[in-house]
Amino acid sequence: MLVATNNPDNAKMAPYECGMPPASDARHKFQISFFLVAILFLVFDCEILFLYPLVVSLYHISSFGFWISMIFILLLTIGFVYELGKGALDYAKDSSSSKNSPKY
Repeated sequence: MLVATNNPDNAKMAPYECGMPPASDARHKFQISFFLVAILFLVFDCEILFLYPLVVSLYHISSFGFWISMIFILLLTIGFVYELGKGALDYAKDSSSSKNSPKY
């Protein structure tokens, strides 16, 4: 490593994309709505971690456990309806109005 030579070459310094020259810059600006959808996905995906034990033990839980799980599902439904009402999942309307959004 001490005696290694540094020979930068244009081919070595070019970004590698499946053997093809890059079509454009790899860094695109993403709208904040994409990040909002990703965070909402994580939040509502974590509900599966809490619902899985319920489904596995549904036959063995008491009526108290059943009603607690129904309250949990009701709270999740209220949260989902609230997000729909706020328009958090309607990111298509924002992307059509932006001039700098990438077209896919």
